[in-house]
Amino acid sequence: MKCDPHGAGRDCHRIWRELIGAILVVAVVTTGLRAFGQARYMQRYEEPQWMTMHVTGLSAGIYAEGEFDQNNFKNADTSVTHEHVFVGPAFSGGLGGSIYHPNLLTYYLDVDGAVGWSRDSFSSAGTSSTRDEWEYLGRIGATVDLLQNKPFHASAFADYDHTFRDNDFFNRVTVESWCSGACSSL
Repeated sequence: MKCDPHGAGRDCHRIWRELIGAILVVAVVTTGLRAFGQARYMQRYEEPQWMTMHVTGLSAGIYAEGEFDQNNFKNADTSVTHEHVFVGPAFSGGLGGSIYHPNLLTYYLDVDGAVGWSRDSFSSAGTSSTRDEWEYLGRIGATVDLLQNKPFHASAFADYDHTFRDNDFFNRVTVESWCSGACSSL
């Protein structure tokens, strides 16, 4: 937009004021900040309670994975096939809460996994092998924060993961990993 200095300047300034006003209105509406008039409805402090627990997420479903591999060896005229199938109900959920007061200790727990039926089949040159078993795939994680809003605070976490890793065509291994740690600051 070009402002004309000969009489059209007032329209130009009016348009700029309206544009800046519209930008401010959009910024205030989209930020979701609470107005001062709502302050009396905001919780100013929280009474101590022995323990609080809130469900932060919950879901259920079916987890399925499948894999089919076939290798052909030219010099030996041999074919090797591998089939893997896992099917089972899946569950994930999260909890969070505090013990005595959120300023003392807060905790979080996340679970994601499936328990189900697994089948591994190998076949080559008239020889075959099949293994059926019940397995668990998933992850569990927990975090604890002590004196979270204070100058001296500490945090600790622990994670457990149970999954598969394919090293090559013939070797699939179950991997169980634990990870834990803690930190504090002054």
